Amino acid sequence: KFTIKEASALQPFPQDPSYGDFIAQLADYYQQDPLFFFKRLKTFLTGTQKELVKDKPLYQEKQTVLLTSEQAHVVEFVNTMIGAKQFCPTLLHGVTGAGKTEVYQRLIIKNALLGKSSIVLLPEVSLATQFQDIFISQLPSSISVLGFHSATGARERKELWSLLLSSKPVVIVGVHLPILLPFSNLGLIIIDEEHET
Repeated sequence: KFTIKEASALQPFPQDPSYGDFIAQLADYYQQDPLFFFKRLKTFLTGTQKELVKDKPLYQEKQTVLLTSEQAHVVEFVNTMIGAKQFCPTLLHGVTGAGKTEVYQRLIIKNALLGKSSIVLLPEVSLATQFQDIFISQLPSSISVLGFHSATGARERKELWSLLLSSKPVVIVGVHLPILLPFSNLGLIIIDEEHET
């Protein structure tokens, strides 16, 4: 026999009306109990990972960069979709050093001006921390940039959860974990190196 106990407390959770359906789809796809994903998220948010002392970012000064005509075309096209709140998968093809990061930054700024959050996914943690440092140094200081990956410390995770609860725009940089977060205001997902397994 089991005794049903009353809940002692409720964990505040960001408003995201589609989150339950999203988790149900993930659970079905991966043949997991939906509770698995909630537990995974809770474990990461409340875990006791050691705080990493980051090196000082190499990118200190905000740079004003003029876009090429190709970059400007991409920014204008995607910004139109962001403004119209229209889902539009877009593939940006370019070699290393072609200026994709500058395009990402312009799109993130437009998204933040509309009160929307952005997710930036990278293939590995070392790239995620590098991009996080670039965004912190290059984006306006009014835009919060936080990591959500295995190198993210407890203080940063707590700050991130607080921003999600308040529905404030945030840029979240990670590898795969950010897709498990609930958002009430997600407007942009960037997958860098999308071709990497």
